[in-house]
Amino acid sequence: MHGLILLLAVITTSALVTMKIEMHDPNGACKKYVEKGLDYLEIKYARILMFENADKKQLSRPIIGNLVCNPDKFKDNIYHFKCDGIMARIPKNTIGHSISLAVAPKKQMMLGPIDYRYQEESMKLVENGFLDVDALNSQSFQPNQHISVKNITIYDLKGPGWILDHDFDSCQGF
Repeated sequence: MHGLILLLAVITTSALVTMKIEMHDPNGACKKYVEKGLDYLEIKYARILMFENADKKQLSRPIIGNLVCNPDKFKDNIYHFKCDGIMARIPKNTIGHSISLAVAPKKQMMLGPIDYRYQEESMKLVENGFLDVDALNSQSFQPNQHISVKNITIYDLKGPGWILDHDFDSCQGF
């Protein structure tokens, strides 16, 4: 019996979608807030969700595309990402998008508004060795340990040659 093998390929991204995230300069105008931020926090990945942009007043719109962007390199306060996932299959001019960033501490840090919400009996970070109380008690809140996004540029999201640019001039950033 002769068999026929049929291979189906799901095309994810037709062109390589890349993203560049520029952080505010730690020695620039936002130094008061971000001077040591990149020593303590890093962007682990980003997600771009695409939705049909027909009615901007509609609060609930179905997600029709989903890209995960992983860091490729970080140099001179700029993250470079390569994105992969499911692209929206509708005309490109009707696509809206939303960007989420996953930020994680490089060093143990649990100070600020989250402190009062933490409950050891449910989270068990101390019991399981993820949180060192002595190290935490020796730390103090530092207002210059934030990160702030200055600019996000996405290349080829709506097709080859498309550039989407999001500029955040203030120190509050993204």
